[in-house]
Amino acid sequence: MPDYEKMLSECIAKTCSLLETLKKVDSCGTYEFVRFISKLSEELEDAEEEFTKILSEKEIDFNVRLCSFFALCTMHRRKMDYTKYEKLFKNYESIFGELVPYKFLKIAFYKERNIGEDIKIAIDLLKEIRIEDEENPANYQIYSDTIAEGFIHNFLSRDNNEDKNMLNNALKYIKKAIVKTSEEYHKYYATLANIQIINEEYRDAIDNIKAAIDKADSNSAGYSLLMNNYKNLIIKAEIKRDSKTQDENMQKLIDCTKKIKKEINKYKRDNLISLSFFVAVLSLIMGTVNIVAKGQQEIVDSMRLIICLCGILIISIGSFGFFILEWKRSWRKAIILFVLGILITTFAIFFFPE
Repeated sequence: MPDYEKMLSECIAKTCSLLETLKKVDSCGTYEFVRFISKLSEELEDAEEEFTKILSEKEIDFNVRLCSFFALCTMHRRKMDYTKYEKLFKNYESIFGELVPYKFLKIAFYKERNIGEDIKIAIDLLKEIRIEDEENPANYQIYSDTIAEGFIHNFLSRDNNEDKNMLNNALKYIKKAIVKTSEEYHKYYATLANIQIINEEYRDAIDNIKAAIDKADSNSAGYSLLMNNYKNLIIKAEIKRDSKTQDENMQKLIDCTKKIKKEINKYKRDNLISLSFFVAVLSLIMGTVNIVAKGQQEIVDSMRLIICLCGILIISIGSFGFFILEWKRSWRKAIILFVLGILITTFAIFFFPE
């Protein structure tokens, strides 16, 4: 890997031209190169003009021009000048369009501009790339961050199996990026935290946001804005964590209420059954005493009355169970009781022997 610190000091001191410096770059898509460009643009006022000049010279080596193109895109991204950024990659699509670094720059543009369906366009572009063939941590980060933004802006859903697989891949690749990066980069930890928030792993997410805050360069441009964004992300994670806890507690309360209600209904049913049995036994005892005390005809009438009352009692139990004790799920039980009660009552009134 090139010594970017030495290359930076040589460029600033003008001991080595920018053109000669870019010839030493082995890959323009790495985090180290992006960081080099960011520092260089802060130190050199004419950096943009120099890169533009190198890019426009067709006789210059292709890889050097690609590095200049990548550098200009990085500078426009950092300044959030999306008009220049879009114009640049459209003008050079015919030259660099088939290259992987160009494709990831284009994805990063749509992800960061985020107007209308830009996130959806970025996701569709990602699907055209075999991310498993990549070894560049910076590309892993762009992939993972784009997928996270897709879920945040509801272009992707955890209810969709394909989207869920993409989320799992995003988690795998951002962890891979963190392992592969020589220097710990705060943005990788922020991306990991966003994915963990989507997966409702709020405690881990908060820890990783705090790690991102610790690893950020306090001397870099836009540090205050970055800290504000990370603190807002912590608040977001805490709110979602507390909301989830409240939802879980509410569900426990609902389940407990249902259980208590079920137990109460069971006790009510058992008590009514006991009461019905007691009334039936009491009626039989009183009926038997009455029969013994009466004459033959009155005995027949008393027996008819007892049988008729038994039928009415059965009908009442069936009705009470269906409408009060919620037997609606076992309606066959209620129908059997209705029919049995009606048959017994009909027999007592019309068919009992005189």
